[in-house]
Amino acid sequence: MVTMNVSLTPEMKSWVEEAVASGRFASASDYVRHLLRLERERSENMGYTLAELRAEIQKGIDSPSSGVTLEEIFAEARTRHEQASE
Repeated sequence: MVTMNVSLTPEMKSWVEEAVASGRFASASDYVRHLLRLERERSENMGYTLAELRAEIQKGIDSPSSGVTLEEIFAEARTRHEQASE
């Protein structure tokens, strides 16, 4: 692995120390690597983590049906597209 030095505010340093002290991470490096992986995941998923996307999908599955058919949704999409093209 490559070593990189970064500067943190005192508050950020406390967050890192708390995360390590909680036992969730073995070291400050582990914690920072975790944060970098989350940031990469968000950048690849339109600002969402995979867990957040799954939660949103589940909300949709759990929500009551609107009563609108798939055909009606497509018809509305076509209408909006045609209006935007004019």
